[in-house]
Order: sequence, then structure tokens, then C-alpha cells
Amino acid sequence: MNIHFQTGSNLPSLTGSLSRKALSQGVWREEQRVVEITAKKGSHWATHGHTHSDRLLLLPEEALFLMECGSLEVQAAGLPLSLQQAYHTLLSESDLIHYQVYSCLKRLGYIVHKVVLSPGRKSESEPTLEGECIKTVSCCPLCTLPRPPPEAHQLLEVYQPKPGFQKSSPGPPAFRVMAARPKDHFPGVSLLGWLEKLRPTAPLKFCIVDSNSTAYYSIATSQIPTLSNKQHSTASHSVS
Repeated sequence: MNIHFQTGSNLPSLTGSLSRKALSQGVWREEQRVVEITAKKGSHWATHGHTHSDRLLLLPEEALFLMECGSLEVQAAGLPLSLQQAYHTLLSESDLIHYQVYSCLKRLGYIVHKVVLSPGRKSESEPTLEGECIKTVSCCPLCTLPRPPPEAHQLLEVYQPKPGFQKSSPGPPAFRVMAARPKDHFPGVSLLGWLEKLRPTAPLKFCIVDSNSTAYYSIATSQIPTLSNKQHSTASHSVS
């Protein structure tokens, strides 16, 4: 797995002037694909992590971002991971473009939640733990929505920071982002329609990731009238 969008010269070191006592500590749980926090430091926990069975857990993207910020040390098999090791351990190759978009939005100051749309299941975020799911979509009645179409996708829900923000009840996002490479297929109409029902008030953006470059496109539903006496109108999705 080759990683191109970060270089070592741009990354903060977790050693040297930083004391381990000043860092939050976590342990990588391979089977569950989460980082369990064993020592919590700092103020960033208002927007990072989920509590499950009295354990504070981070998704891989959250843990890696906090490592890049010099706020977290993660151990695997009893040894601390270097940042380069963390990329290979915490992320799969298919996760890389999603992490690139996630980290970029985080650095712009947004609060970002990851949601996984898996075939055959209602919308639930990773990870699945002991038969239960941690849901980042907590302000939407998911049980009333149809199951997603049979395409597996990752979706980022993006929030503007505000006083009193609660990660357990974040409210509707400012916008949502799907990431893809230039060669990937564009989302089908069934998936776009499902996403519109899921968050009718949150704009959907499509991010094309090409090496170190990203480009965002807005996706919106428009009504195109038919030129007939019946004056029907047809819904279609437009990209700008």
C-alpha cells in the first residue's frame, strides 16, 4: 500500500520535545478496528470518540488524525506505533482517499463524522462491537428509512463548530461528502435518492481525489419540466 498524500517532512514528531505524559494513550484493537483510549488528555474529546460499554473508542481516522496532531500515542502488540506504521495498520488501501478528505476537512476547522452505508443493513457507522453499533447519525429516525441500495459507500457528515456542540446529538450536518478516485463510478440514482431522504436539508458534495489534489462538486436534485400538454415534471440529479 503506497501512501502519497502525506510526507514525513510535513508531519509532527511524537518524540523529542513532546513528553509521553502529555499525550493521550490508546491501544489498537485489531478485531474491532478501533483504538481504545487508556489515558485521556486534552480538550479535543468533545468532538472525537464514542463511548461503548464504559470504553472510549476512536475510529481509525480519528486516531490517525490525533496522532498527526501530536495528541495521541497508539500501541499495537505492546509497542508504540510510528506515524508511518499507523497508516499501514489503521487504514486499508480503500480507506486512504476517505482519510485524505477527512483530515483535510478537519484541518479546515470542521467537525467530521464518518458514516458507513453497507448493503443489506440500515445506515450505521463503524465499528460493530459485540453485536451493537455506534451510530453517528443520531438525530435522524433511521428505523423509518429504507435500507441503502446494494452499494457500500463511506459518507462524511460535516458540521460547523459551535458552542455547546454534542457529538452524541450533533443535529443536522452543514453538508455531506462522498469521496472517490477519478476512475471510480459515479453513485447510482438509487443511492443518491436514498441519501436525499436520509438528510433532505444537508447538501451532498462529491469529492474527487487524485493524488494530492481534491476537487469538490455539488450534487443537487432539480426538476426538469417535460414539454407536453400534461405539464409533467421529472426529477434528476445535477452536478456542479
